[in-house]
Amino acid sequence: MGTRPQSAHNPAVDFQTPPQALEPLLPYLRPHWHIWEPACGDGNLANTLMDRGYKVTDTDIKRWGDQCVDFLNPKECRNILYHYDSVWNKHEDRMEEVAVSARVHAIVTNPPYSRGNMDGFLVRCFELGLPFALLVPLTALEGASKRIPAYVEANPRPQVIVMGRVRFTTPTGLQGMDSNPTFGVCWLTWKLGLPHDLMWWHEGDLR
Repeated sequence: MGTRPQSAHNPAVDFQTPPQALEPLLPYLRPHWHIWEPACGDGNLANTLMDRGYKVTDTDIKRWGDQCVDFLNPKECRNILYHYDSVWNKHEDRMEEVAVSARVHAIVTNPPYSRGNMDGFLVRCFELGLPFALLVPLTALEGASKRIPAYVEANPRPQVIVMGRVRFTTPTGLQGMDSNPTFGVCWLTWKLGLPHDLMWWHEGDLR
């Protein structure tokens, strides 16, 4: 994904996530899960998950991935989330579409980093009720309990894997040691069953 607003695409803020960022998360993603990556960007996370054997639906508000979908718009997401079937509504004497089964089991993404969009992604994830993991700046946790009531009310509690600084690929193509990250990030997770509420990823070790 990139750190871009969902309402408008701005190439200057397309920072793509390196595949290595998934490493601390993989032990907690169940092998049979169909995972939705709703801010897929160039597809680094989605492709890495597929390489690991997961079924993945990758979408973005820009025409990347499988479909052009605004994650914050429930109408655009309905066919991603559920399989539908036509049934007869005898009370209204007409056919209607009804969700009959879930299509995806979890959400994994690096959401846009503007405060409004990032909070919107978090709220939307809680609304959907699916297990999720969002790669967000550590500063996103500051005041989250005041900005987002669902963050406090969530049961089970959200859990965090602190990553430190991740070397994103910049809009100008810098990557690896050349990308010079200026902020730390973490995986903010829910319903993934981490053994501790706060964990640390350090040079390949999860502590």
